[in-house]
Amino acid sequence: MTIQPDYDRLYNLDDNRYKETLLQFQQQSIADDQKIVLLMRLATKYGFTCSQVWNLINIFNDDPTKIQGLQALMNNIIDLQNKDAQIIDQFVTDFGKSQSQTLLANVTACQTQGDAPNIIPYPTLNYTNTWNDSDVYALIDQINRASSSDQKISIAQTALLNQSNVLTPNQTLWLFQAFTTSKDIITLANAVNERIISLTCDQVQKILAKFILPTDKLNILTAFKSSVLDTENKYNLLSSLILASDKDKARLILDQFRAKSSLFGAPSGKVGLVVACSASMATNITLSTGETLTRLQYAKREFEKTLLNFGDGTQFDFAVFGGGPVVWNPVVKDPSSQNVLDALNLLNSRGPQGAHDIFDPYYFLVQMTDAEVIYIITDALPDCGATSDPAAIINLTKTWHQNLQIKVHTIGLLMGDDGQSPENKTQVVAFLKAMADATNSTFRILE
Repeated sequence: MTIQPDYDRLYNLDDNRYKETLLQFQQQSIADDQKIVLLMRLATKYGFTCSQVWNLINIFNDDPTKIQGLQALMNNIIDLQNKDAQIIDQFVTDFGKSQSQTLLANVTACQTQGDAPNIIPYPTLNYTNTWNDSDVYALIDQINRASSSDQKISIAQTALLNQSNVLTPNQTLWLFQAFTTSKDIITLANAVNERIISLTCDQVQKILAKFILPTDKLNILTAFKSSVLDTENKYNLLSSLILASDKDKARLILDQFRAKSSLFGAPSGKVGLVVACSASMATNITLSTGETLTRLQYAKREFEKTLLNFGDGTQFDFAVFGGGPVVWNPVVKDPSSQNVLDALNLLNSRGPQGAHDIFDPYYFLVQMTDAEVIYIITDALPDCGATSDPAAIINLTKTWHQNLQIKVHTIGLLMGDDGQSPENKTQVVAFLKAMADATNSTFRILE
């Protein structure tokens, strides 16, 4: 049960972050299976010393579960020369000693970029077809002229929920700063979370700075638990509070933060994900951090982030197209550590190949599973499958929304040069927007 780390993104878990993480684990009253998922989340960001690994897996009461924790972290160890004394010999039972020795026998030391900086870099992306800044300013002006909180909230909700376009992080910050009470911000955050791309921790910090009372700050933190993009920087938000008792309360809230994917947002409910693995997904893209990777590699990264950060009560299924459509399961599943790993292994086994059979996996998730919210990511128009007619797919989407209350969020991953003409890309955007509009959902275009 392992996730191969992406060495280009890993930092050493420095002492302060390690202490915060250990405190976070010790304060949680959650099932061991979910703690394993939390360890898997850590493994997407950090490298660990053997001593840190042992202390993190020692939160479990029995050796079989400790071994599961070790499986989640073992590829991220930076000082394997200490594995005998600091991990293997720490197990009391023969089972624990033998299993840990077997797991660590062929592991190589993890390479990292050094100690995690105060603010871990995260990519900023070029979203198009979002709200126009001028329209956001006009909306804020309308909100400011309203005479009551209820009117302000109603104006904002009506405007945001009646559009499939989403707000950029900066536009989201402007909007929230237009409200003067924490209650209004919380109400709005809960109502329009799927209509915003994300907030950064720095932007949340600016919203918190509007308020003096710790209760206001803590309540706002709770409201933004599924809105933040760079959750690896979340502990920096503790500086907004002064008293140690308030910081302790904030840590419990920060533990509930779930990183919002730049592609999928923060899905909840019974979720179905359709992921393009077509040949054009081999197109190279360059992120703002300077990292170059393919569209498919980026989609896999965001898929992993999404699965590892599902909130309570969420269930999921997914399907891929390109080289033939494949559906993971006939029903939605809980995001247990084993289910998450099974899903990741299937997606990671797919390379970019084939055409754009968008309809068939989409149809399966709607008609043959109990998914209620569908996310479709593609980089081109449909060109094969049971139907490749965009108009027919849009009409069926309208029918499914009316009869089954299906919601369909769409994502166009158009970054990089894949040889498509500007006209073709315009048609992709129009198709994805029409699908989202058909179910009063959202669409995102990255170019």
